[in-house]
Amino acid sequence: MRRRSPPFRARGAGLVVLLGVGLAAGVPTAGAGEPLRVENPGLEGAGAAPPPGWDAEVGAQGGPGSAGPGAASRWRAEGGVFGLEGDTDTRRWWLLSQVLPVRPGAVYRFGFEARSLGVDLARSEGFFPNCHVGVHFEDARARRIGMEVATVVRPEFEEEAVVARAPPGAAQARLVLFLSVPGRLEVRRVRAERLDPAESYEVLTEHLGRHYPFLAPHGIDWPALVRRHAPPAAARADPEAFAAALDPLLAALEDLHVWIEPPVGPPRRPHAPVVAPGFDLDRVRAQVPDLAVVARDTLAGTTPEGHAYLVLGSLPAAPDDAAAIEAAFAARLTAPGLIVDLRPNRGGDEALAQRLAGRMAPGPLVYARARYRAGRDPAAFYEGPPRRIAPRAPGPRPPVAVLVGPGCVSSGEGFALALRALPQAALFGAPTRGASGNPRPIDLPNGVRVHASRWLSLSPAGALLERHGVPPTHPVAPAADRDAVLEAARAWLGRAGGPDRPPR
Repeated sequence: MRRRSPPFRARGAGLVVLLGVGLAAGVPTAGAGEPLRVENPGLEGAGAAPPPGWDAEVGAQGGPGSAGPGAASRWRAEGGVFGLEGDTDTRRWWLLSQVLPVRPGAVYRFGFEARSLGVDLARSEGFFPNCHVGVHFEDARARRIGMEVATVVRPEFEEEAVVARAPPGAAQARLVLFLSVPGRLEVRRVRAERLDPAESYEVLTEHLGRHYPFLAPHGIDWPALVRRHAPPAAARADPEAFAAALDPLLAALEDLHVWIEPPVGPPRRPHAPVVAPGFDLDRVRAQVPDLAVVARDTLAGTTPEGHAYLVLGSLPAAPDDAAAIEAAFAARLTAPGLIVDLRPNRGGDEALAQRLAGRMAPGPLVYARARYRAGRDPAAFYEGPPRRIAPRAPGPRPPVAVLVGPGCVSSGEGFALALRALPQAALFGAPTRGASGNPRPIDLPNGVRVHASRWLSLSPAGALLERHGVPPTHPVAPAADRDAVLEAARAWLGRAGGPDRPPR
């Protein structure tokens, strides 16, 4: 439903073209550690036109019950502060932007002060959940090739920043201010700078201190860790040595979704405990003898009772792999019962999990929630839109037995939550790993990249997943000589609908 519109003012289109030509001709960009010039950083002088130095275009169209373009959002100064605002009648949402030159491969910090008033992203049904300041990287023809944004949710002004590496082919960065939900987004004191490699440790620790979600829930004294594990000067000067020096700091987080990518060499995983998954393929074959490969990381077969069995080792994002898994899944929905074995599932694309669960959903279902850091206070969070299952083409919805255990991690746990939301499903085994942080990369100016968790994943009732996992509705203790979890699932399917169905 979202689409781009022509620039609001012709001046914006001309600026894009001139910057592209200038960079091709070798016009110098800002050097390391030097600020970039932002025109009208206070967004002053807004009236019938946007603030001088800023361009406007429609960034999104549509809303609840929208039958046409409808009313447009507004920009205006209130109390001397510029803001974008809209209400429940708004159908066209303005995006404000300004273009700056950048160098491919360099890391930039785009700082600003912002606040939001009357914005509730978790309860903006039907709207695009955007209230942010960010950057779009574009090539010399003004085509977007990368982006990074910071969501604004606090009602008080606070220092914020977006740190991002200009991707290969980037000729310019477009600073953007965008609101597409009811409420008001206010922004002031916008600035930009190219970061120096010597600042990498400070860039990383500042970013994690502001965005890492588990500092308060896990009682982590982040400032003390930052002081204790600061790398020596010699390590700061060499990216590979710097990456190795980060191990103690990041290992202290005890988070599977925190890892390091040096400029060369394999990734470093500071916290990688060995966990027995509770899955043995030979024991599965003893009960499903016709087990065969049907897709990447996916095996299928049939139990002696005629129930379909699928084990998914991952949730691949590659279109061909995902399509093969969806086809294998759909083909087995006509069986009298379905067993979905997630015990060895190491995660992947949760969108695939949503599509698979949607094939058996009787209607729209909320299966999980997520909270994100809301400012510098490590105990302050905001809730994003709920994660939902949307029903797909109508078809058979057999009873579903889901097998889980500590080898099920990350988006595999999201899949377990999605299946648990189905009224005809039950979970068997042991709790999942409890590690689902939705990691995002942090690009540092010395070439090192660190991935780190960004959310608290929650059940629909608000139970924290991290370090707790998704509990089974039918706990099953492991057996020394057989697959007791699969046995329990088969027995339940044999009497599905009986008195031991899990309460809903």
